[in-house]
Order: sequence, then structure tokens, then C-alpha cells
Amino acid sequence: IDPIFIVDHNNLKIIEFNEAALSAYGYSRTELLGEHIALITPEPLIDRIDGLYNRCVAGELCRNIEWQRRKKNGEVLPILLSLSLLKDGEGKIQGIASMGRDISALKKAEQELKDYGDHLEELVRERTTDLAQAIQVAEEATKAKSNFLANISHEIRTPLNAIVGFIRLALQTNFDSRQRDYLVKIRKNTKSLLNIINDILDFSKIEAARLTLEVTEFCLGEVLD
Repeated sequence: IDPIFIVDHNNLKIIEFNEAALSAYGYSRTELLGEHIALITPEPLIDRIDGLYNRCVAGELCRNIEWQRRKKNGEVLPILLSLSLLKDGEGKIQGIASMGRDISALKKAEQELKDYGDHLEELVRERTTDLAQAIQVAEEATKAKSNFLANISHEIRTPLNAIVGFIRLALQTNFDSRQRDYLVKIRKNTKSLLNIINDILDFSKIEAARLTLEVTEFCLGEVLD
């Protein structure tokens, strides 16, 4: 059962209440009777009491208004406040009934949800920052690799070109057929290896923005073949 207070509509003094009001706010019956409703209202809301109750007297529907009430020990409870006019058989106002439903559990759940949402947003920001840093590190590592390969292209090509050159010179000397066959195969595979390395180094130069394009005549048919 929700706490209910009945106040005089002229001076807003408490004239009746139910047992739930006593147990909810910790006051005795004598401490509440005849006291202004401000007794159970927190300081920031006291100035708004008259305006709220006047709206009810004027006939405005006042239902489920977020409000607060103060217990005897000073604890402040969030409530949903609903006001209703009490009238006699002739329609004359006898007082105002105010019912306050405790929404402490709801407010606590809302705050926990908000805290979780804030934590989730912070976690997303941290993960986004970590991801951006990881991407930057990966990009720097890739760039360093490309720069390294582009810089050592000469060191890689020179020994291979030397091997091909010496094989060509060796083939100009006297060998038996088996030895010549070995040298021819070595030269062929060395050239294949050199072509592969040239392609890899060209890709590295492209990544490192160090590839120089050459303008020269060529046979399109041979390229397509």
C-alpha cells in the first residue's frame, strides 16, 4: 500500500494519513497531524509545493509527477506523486489527497543502467584507441619492411647478377656435356630466381613510394605472350 496524506487545501496542513505513511517515513501520528506538508518535503522542492497543489485545486490532472519526500531520519526518497481533490456531496473541496509511490528501486536500476552505459562507452573508446594504435603500428611495420626491401634491392640483385655472369663465362670454356648441362640449368634457375626477386622488390618499392617508372619502346605482342 502506498503512503497517502490528506492535506487542507487552504493551508496544506496534514489532516489525515494512512498507516503506510507512518511506516514509510518514520514519524508518529502526533508528529504529523497539523504539520505543513513541507515537513516531509526536501528543501529544494519546498518552494514548488504551493504551485503544485494550486494546479490540483484549479482542476489540473496531477498524476505520476516525479517528486521526493524526506523521512524523519533525513533520508530522501524518490516518489511518483499523484494528487486528487476530495469533495463532499455538494462538490465542495474538503481537502487534497496525495499518494507517493516509492520508486527508489527503479531509480537505482536506472542509475546502474546509466553507469553500465557510461562504462560501455568508455570501454568502446578504449578499444577504439587500442585498435587505432595497433593499426598504426602495423602500418609502420609494413612501411619499415617495404623501405628495408627497397633499400637492399641492389645488395640482393648484385650477387645474383654476378652468378649469372660467371656462369655465362664458364660456359665459354671447355666442359664435358654433363658439366655443361649442369651449368645451363643453374643459369636458367638463377635467372628465374632473379626475376622473382625483381618482382618482389618492385612491389616493395611501390609500397614505399620509391618506384621509378621508365618510358621506353616495347613490343606489345611479346608482352602479351
